[in-house]
Amino acid sequence: MKTANLSKLAFLFFILIFSSRSKGSIVWNTLPDLVHKAPAIVTGKISMQDEKVVLIVENILKGRKQDQITIYCMKWPSYEAAPPRFTDGEKVLLFLFVPEPPFSELDRLMGIHEVHEGEMYLFGLGDQGKWPRIYPERPKGNEYYRHYPRLQDNASLEAIQDVVEKFLKIEDSNDLVKRVNLCAEYIKSENNLLKLTALQYAGQSLLWEVPDGKSFSRSSEEISQMKKSFINGIHDEFMKLIDSNEPSLLAESIRYLKYAQPGEALPVLIRNITNEDRDIRTNTSSALFQLAGELKITGDFVKYNSTEPMENLAAIQKQWNDWWEENKVKFE
Repeated sequence: MKTANLSKLAFLFFILIFSSRSKGSIVWNTLPDLVHKAPAIVTGKISMQDEKVVLIVENILKGRKQDQITIYCMKWPSYEAAPPRFTDGEKVLLFLFVPEPPFSELDRLMGIHEVHEGEMYLFGLGDQGKWPRIYPERPKGNEYYRHYPRLQDNASLEAIQDVVEKFLKIEDSNDLVKRVNLCAEYIKSENNLLKLTALQYAGQSLLWEVPDGKSFSRSSEEISQMKKSFINGIHDEFMKLIDSNEPSLLAESIRYLKYAQPGEALPVLIRNITNEDRDIRTNTSSALFQLAGELKITGDFVKYNSTEPMENLAAIQKQWNDWWEENKVKFE
């Protein structure tokens, strides 16, 4: 990724965060987002030096080699400068970047200043970019913290590093067949963190993005056919996840139901309209809306907001159920 684009990336992150929900809310990026977008990914041990956060580098997973890095946190307009939750001697995995001068008004608003050799900013939001994210207190008032991957609270730093390294193998390859095969292999893994990340990676279309400065040397028709084959190849895998007891896995597998046969997808989606998990409800409404457009289904129940009160969602679910009972014979 070219350094010149980093201010634009900061702006995109800003828009994503503050358009996500009400004031005070933050939506964390997925782990695939961070692996894909962050110019540098490093592991090491924190050293607190004169109130500065210094990372003693152990591994450079992505980016140029440095022995130690002074870490800065960005300030967010609706918050005071986020307190660095780092502790001396803490082991971390960080997503980092160096902003490109000249600095914009947005950069200044976010507290970004000129950096020198050996200094970098946190990229992404984990817990100021730390991974795994540790946020012991519950959000208050209208604050809403949604972080990915949701399994990270149960995963060790070493496990997360292993997943990051696996996806960097995909990111670094311009062999599309290899990329697709690796992603399919990860989706079939017994490791839920790896499986979830692979579903997110494929679901966000990162699998098909050409690496900077490289090409796939394949026609659009060939790539289209590979996409279809990929979806068919993982169909059984994500259908098995529909009965998963892990909400994050179900939420991601539901993304794929828009590609499944309508007769297979609609009953599952309809019953999840009122799921207790917000991410499952959100992905369900998105998939239902896309399928409704393809099937030319009309009605005020087609487009709805997954954050509506549960009694409203129950009424919408009833309308969908009524429609399904009248039309399911067409899909048998």
